[in-house]
Amino acid sequence: MGIFDFFKGKNRESKKNKNKTGQHLLTSSSLDDELQSCIKEFDEAFFMEKYDLPEDAVEILYWYEVVLNRTKGIGSKEWVNQMNISEEELVLQYVWGHADEYEKKHINEDFDYKRIIVLMRILCFGHIYKCLVDFENRLGRLISENKFKDINFKEDIRFRLIHAKASVYGTIKYALMSNIDPKEIKEWFSSFEYDKKLIAGVNPLDKVYKKNIDET
Repeated sequence: MGIFDFFKGKNRESKKNKNKTGQHLLTSSSLDDELQSCIKEFDEAFFMEKYDLPEDAVEILYWYEVVLNRTKGIGSKEWVNQMNISEEELVLQYVWGHADEYEKKHINEDFDYKRIIVLMRILCFGHIYKCLVDFENRLGRLISENKFKDINFKEDIRFRLIHAKASVYGTIKYALMSNIDPKEIKEWFSSFEYDKKLIAGVNPLDKVYKKNIDET
């Protein structure tokens, strides 16, 4: 390939990354970096001191990785499409599932232990959830303004948001089951609003039982 062919290729790539008005489109990579910058704004040192927490309890990138892992396999957008369940149903099932997991895992622990378990998760998942809510709104505006067009990335962000919401509200459900004061939960996650349906969640096995009964 000659030097002129090289520049022709660069020119075609440049045109592909512009909208109709000639403005350069934002890339999913640059926007993902922007999102991660928001995640990193979580003040780990502040919360460690305020609540006497160890460093690994509030390591925000660890908790963000937990959310990312929950978007893979069971719970992924591919799995949801295959199972034909709604986003709302997915959230409710995972709220119930996370709370049920914590209850079984920590059943023999005392109140103070359970309080720490939910505190660090509500702080971290809550921050991640709020970042994703704001980021998804910004992404929607960019798409409507023809400044971004990667719909697959938009769907990926949607599922990160779904799992962040299920993660924080699943922990809140377990916190309430463990007799944590709702006022404390509100302090840890200022966006917390008591939504009876969301907090209750849905046992995914109920749907299986109902289907089996309907088929008999």
